[in-house]
Amino acid sequence: MLGNRSPIYDTLLILHVLVGMIGYGAVVFSGVFSRKLLREGPTESTLKYFDGSINIPGMFVGLVPVFGVIVLLVGKRNLPDLTKGWFDLAVAIWIISGAVAFMRIFPAERRLHQAILAESENVGIIAKAISVASGVCALLYAAAFYLMLFKPRL
Repeated sequence: MLGNRSPIYDTLLILHVLVGMIGYGAVVFSGVFSRKLLREGPTESTLKYFDGSINIPGMFVGLVPVFGVIVLLVGKRNLPDLTKGWFDLAVAIWIISGAVAFMRIFPAERRLHQAILAESENVGIIAKAISVASGVCALLYAAAFYLMLFKPRL
């Protein structure tokens, strides 16, 4: 085990935070572009964003717990955190937000692309669903980030 202030530990912790910011940042951008689509209709930027491809940066949401576990196991003084209420709540929040991203946002992005191409009436419904799910994920991410950063007594 490494000390919690070693360069390797710090690098892994930074990677854990960056992976979360990239993944959840992509989820937020999905919400931003879906709201833009609702306001303005299909534009060049919304068509480019919802192009039917996999949201690779968004998939980083799934790597958050991977790096979190590595940070937990590598740090000398981290294992007692497993018994803390803030840790349990943060993990539960990540599970919920990850489920929302992988079950509500990412599949809907592909459906939205197909609906736009088909000029379907469902474009607004799908875009609204992405927008709402993105907002939920953003709030959950902020809550989990707060818990991990400040480790409040729960």
